[in-house]
Amino acid sequence: RPALLEQSYFIFVPGPSDAGGTSVRAVPTMELPSIATSRMTSRARLRERVIFTTNPCHIRVGRQEIVVFRDDIAEKLRRHSVVPPTDDQHATELSQHVVKTLLDESHLCPLPMSARPIAWPLDHSLRLYPLPDVVVVADSFAQFEQRYEDCIVLNPGSFPIDFSFVAYATAAKVAEFCIVKAREPDEETQVEDAPLVPPVEMAVDQTTDKNGDGNAKVDNDNDAVVAAAADDDEEEQAKDEDEEAARVKLDDLDEQVEDVADTANDDAEQDDNNDDDDDDEDEDDGARSKRQAASVETTENE
Repeated sequence: RPALLEQSYFIFVPGPSDAGGTSVRAVPTMELPSIATSRMTSRARLRERVIFTTNPCHIRVGRQEIVVFRDDIAEKLRRHSVVPPTDDQHATELSQHVVKTLLDESHLCPLPMSARPIAWPLDHSLRLYPLPDVVVVADSFAQFEQRYEDCIVLNPGSFPIDFSFVAYATAAKVAEFCIVKAREPDEETQVEDAPLVPPVEMAVDQTTDKNGDGNAKVDNDNDAVVAAAADDDEEEQAKDEDEEAARVKLDDLDEQVEDVADTANDDAEQDDNNDDDDDDEDEDDGARSKRQAASVETTENE
């Protein structure tokens, strides 16, 4: 929408599976390559409103600092924890473990190098000291909002999976979790469930003719509806008959083609047989000539 484009900024943070970065997938990750963003940056209206940044990125809105980090950090922390949480704990309690670990460590990726390599010259971009106002952990984990030491930690969820996202109001410091639901079809769009000919009540108009007798005039709209439905049925039937006739013609044409092909094959086989017979006759004639020549030579010698 033009109003949304004129009043908003669109910030794209690359994820673990996006193009760019290094082969070892070390953090922080560089922005998306220009080959993937050229279609958006080539437009004048989008060039000033679209920002392709690194992962993580630090955004300052007024006096608030917002840190956005795209990674499946919850699953990695649970996999490499020394004392893992029990399986009967709910998602809310697991999110508390994640938030407390990140903020107490003052680091977005407190994992061993074997689990998540870090580019040490850029390690300062992963630090959370001093604590920012908002930390957005864009994880594929379930949605959660936790407040710890005057810091709001949000996880908007995975939009491709359940179409969930979070709207954060910077002025009120309030987060609202949202899910895009599929629009239910209206009654008018439910064509399959609707009958072909809707029932129409017979409208009767009681009037009085010139002689004063009461006559019932039936509304002719009902007849028009029924006639239109009958015409539709006839058109459908005619269409089906035409399609059936076309299919029959195609079948006949296929049979003719097959017959022609069989005839051609039979002729080719007959020609081959005739050629073989001619070869045999030539061989017999040659052998007979040789025998006659041999007998003539024998007679002359005698």
